[in-house]
Amino acid sequence: PNNLYFAAGKGRNADLLVALDQHLTSWRRDPDSIYFAALHRAMAMHHEVLLPHWALWSLAGGGAVMLLLLALSLLLRGQVAQRTAALQENTRHLQATLDAIPDMLFEVDTAERYLEVHAPRADLLAAPREQLLGKTLSEVLPPDAVDVCRSALQEARSVGWSNGKQFELSLPQGKRWFELSVSRKTPANEPEAR
Repeated sequence: PNNLYFAAGKGRNADLLVALDQHLTSWRRDPDSIYFAALHRAMAMHHEVLLPHWALWSLAGGGAVMLLLLALSLLLRGQVAQRTAALQENTRHLQATLDAIPDMLFEVDTAERYLEVHAPRADLLAAPREQLLGKTLSEVLPPDAVDVCRSALQEARSVGWSNGKQFELSLPQGKRWFELSVSRKTPANEPEAR
């Protein structure tokens, strides 16, 4: 594949150059010549890639680890999908249960701030749900109703629940009486009291 050229001074070594040309020409015609043997060795060295055994084992081990991680990832994705479906089913079940309850339900924190509101009829609320969320009892209810709610909340904090406390509210459709049933909610990271 390469051309070889020999140079000599002008008018010098003409017989040597002729001899070189004759030998190279004859070697190129003979497939068993030293020329073709050297050419095959040179070409084989360029194409042959030798990896040490430890490199091959490292590549095989890395591939096995990648396959294992891929399988683990697929397994975890399947478990997450199953748990997500179960949570969605539980949420639908809980929402159906809440929708079947004719009473209003309110979740308030220790600062008496509304965290969640559920009412089967919007006209029973002192304000729309969106306006209640994040506000405190005293921002929504009149002072006498706030006092009754605080008393029920304090009792629930002490003994776990409170029942029977009542108050009256003036709503657009007239005066309505409400009776409270309060239960303390144990935070998820705290064990339940026995």
